[in-house]
Amino acid sequence: MVKKMMVDHEAFLKGIKQALYRADNQGLQELFPILKEYPHLKDHTGRFLFFQSKEKKQDYVDNLRQIDINSPEYHKMLGLLLGYPPKAVDFYVRKCTDRSLAEVSIGLGYSGVRCVCDVRELIENTIWLWDTYQLDEELRLMVEGEFIYVSYRNMEELKNVQASLLQRIAVTV
Repeated sequence: MVKKMMVDHEAFLKGIKQALYRADNQGLQELFPILKEYPHLKDHTGRFLFFQSKEKKQDYVDNLRQIDINSPEYHKMLGLLLGYPPKAVDFYVRKCTDRSLAEVSIGLGYSGVRCVCDVRELIENTIWLWDTYQLDEELRLMVEGEFIYVSYRNMEELKNVQASLLQRIAVTV
C-alpha cells in the first residue's frame, strides 16, 4: 500500500520548503495561479523556480551570475536551495559523472523533500532531514521500485533498514 506523503508543492505552500522547482505540466495547472503570486523565474529548461521571498530569489540570481548552468556548482546550489541534505546533494553531483554510484543510490522522501542518497549515508541524511524539518512523518525510501517506510525518529528501525539494504547491495554488486 502506498501511503500519503507530503509532496514538494504542499511543503512549499506551508512555508516548510524555501523553494519549489516545477514544470507547469506536472499536474499543477490549478495551483499555478497561486504559485505565481510567489517570487519566481523560469529557468533555461522552461521549468519554474518559486521562492518564499524576493530576497531568496535575488540571492539565487546573484549566485547564478557566478557559475555555469549545469555545472556541478549549479547542481549543488540548486539542491541546497531545494532543501536537500548537503551530503545527498554532494552524492547527486558525484553520481552525475560516476555512473557506478547508481549501485548504492536510493530514493529518499520526507516532508516534501525527494532526493537520492548513498545508502551508506542514509543515517546521516535522515538525521539531517529530521533535525531540519521536524515533522512527525514517516521517511520513505525507494529501492528498486519498492517503498520502505521508517517511523519518525526511530533510529533502531532506520539502522535495521540500512543494514538490510547494505546486505542486499553487497549481494548484487
